[in-house]
Amino acid sequence: MLQQLNAAYDRNAINLLLMLAKLEDAGWKKFEVTGDGLLPFSPLIASNLVKVSIFYRAAFDVAIPYYQLTLSDNGQATMKAWQEGDAAALPATEVG
Repeated sequence: MLQQLNAAYDRNAINLLLMLAKLEDAGWKKFEVTGDGLLPFSPLIASNLVKVSIFYRAAFDVAIPYYQLTLSDNGQATMKAWQEGDAAALPATEVG
């Protein structure tokens, strides 16, 4: 399993995926970042493992965009397959 994930993603992307899974397992459903924090998640978003919801907060009379990141259904299935060591259970991912 780890070899397959390492072939598809760099170490940072895998660590971000693990972090989101651990946060969700701990009951923390809102992980929010600004635009600069969104960029490291781009390979996971592009392959539909992480989903993004955008919202705005007012600051200094300007609406600042924030992004809420959660595991998608494919992301949750990937983490479950990883935890169980079942490569056959990995969902198909699409890039683009």
